[in-house]
Amino acid sequence: MLALLALAASVVLAPRAARALGDGKEPIRIEYRAEAGCPTAGEFNAQVFRRTSSARLAAEGDIARTFIVGIERRGNTLTGSLVIRQADGTSESREVRGPDCSEVATVLALATALAIDPKASLAAEPLLELEAKSEPPPPLEPPPSKAGTLGESTAPPADEEGGTPAPWLFAVGPAVEAAVAPRVAFGGAVGVAFRPSAPGAISAAGIELVYLATGTHHVGTASSTFDFIYARPSLCSVALRWQAESGIAPCVASELGAVTGSGSNVPYGSTRTRVWATVDVGLRLFQTLGARWFVEAEGSVVLPITRYRYVFLDPSTPVYSVPSAASAAWLRVGARLW
Repeated sequence: MLALLALAASVVLAPRAARALGDGKEPIRIEYRAEAGCPTAGEFNAQVFRRTSSARLAAEGDIARTFIVGIERRGNTLTGSLVIRQADGTSESREVRGPDCSEVATVLALATALAIDPKASLAAEPLLELEAKSEPPPPLEPPPSKAGTLGESTAPPADEEGGTPAPWLFAVGPAVEAAVAPRVAFGGAVGVAFRPSAPGAISAAGIELVYLATGTHHVGTASSTFDFIYARPSLCSVALRWQAESGIAPCVASELGAVTGSGSNVPYGSTRTRVWATVDVGLRLFQTLGARWFVEAEGSVVLPITRYRYVFLDPSTPVYSVPSAASAAWLRVGARLW
């Protein structure tokens, strides 16, 4: 909100045209274009004239400043622009961003009113009081769309990446899991997920394929290594959001696959593959990086269902026993697919 008010304050320093003679009101023109669902041109004009009675809409033939206002969606935010075009052809522009179209329109209306009159009211006057002071300005219809810049009586074209964010995601990144083997297991994961655009009881659901491997673990002269490969379906509940499409949510997942242990430097070295299954409970952070890209970080407590005791058979030598709880972490970078 401070950034929005800074825009309104900055236009006070913009050059101003001389007041028209006669009724003492400056003739101005307002050209307004906005996204669907935003205030209409008439509503925007009404906001401006509720704040100041020092201007009127210019009649045909009047020499007047032109205030060109545009509101468009860029990714997950709304961007508002104000171009003040002087009668001599020079112009100045300002830009503001916000999550709500009505809020952006209100700040642009305030900026327009302050550019007209530095003493304009920061709070819009009630409509009945305005009608008692002066005639309400007639609504100004948006100008017809045509090629050109905002300074040529049209707002910038809509962002091709605007609108509802794509719900299907693809992600890839490193993974680490501790305490499921004698050494920490490192690897990576690749997966797809569905993230509803509207907040609800479920904030995300997906599945990924994970591969992890440990370094060599030595027991005396013997050594062992372990490899994990598994599918990991997951489900996340309501997210605590700090901006559109970004937040942190509790998640539950399961690791379903296989673990392969290899023993060497013993009289009878061997490799064995067994079923691997766990339940994971943790927190997932999701941060958008523009309209398409995002980064995800997750930390989980791993509860193994298959708790193996690894040993060398001949001679019988304990290697490691999987505990009742372990830990894991993932970092993913991804993109929205469709």
